[in-house]
Amino acid sequence: MPDYELVDSARFADDANEFVSAAVKGLYACWQENRNEDGLIKASSFELENYPALLPEATILDVVNAGEDLWVRFLGNKLATRYPDGTGKALGDVVSPGLWLDRTIRICRAVIATRRVLVNGPAPATFPGFEHLVLEGLYVPMTLTEGHVDRILIVNALWADRTRQS
Repeated sequence: MPDYELVDSARFADDANEFVSAAVKGLYACWQENRNEDGLIKASSFELENYPALLPEATILDVVNAGEDLWVRFLGNKLATRYPDGTGKALGDVVSPGLWLDRTIRICRAVIATRRVLVNGPAPATFPGFEHLVLEGLYVPMTLTEGHVDRILIVNALWADRTRQS
């Protein structure tokens, strides 16, 4: 399995009170409700559709070769608009190379290695055509085979940084 190193804006998620966005708080509550004794959500019995508030911002990645590759299994409707052909492809074929892809891979590898929930941000974010944004994301481990992280459920919330706008 690939080694991991936490990115500067990521940390282990231990307390729901530290989150800012409703979507991230919602996924954390969902994880607490559905996790097994190992802290993993059992993917075979989990229905994301039962959490409609998470659907627009959710992504589910398949973990391939112990994290060497990540494949997009599901994109919520907000993300599917941005990446209309993303489902069923390697993450690197969906997201352009650069900081966003590198951070996502590094955070996912940390989730795989530790089998723990990670939060990224809130941190400044910039996308082509958009500046002065804040991003907060939660990365939740899921299992198909006992004791292994086979999928990662992610919710990213993005909002305007009002403190940086004129």
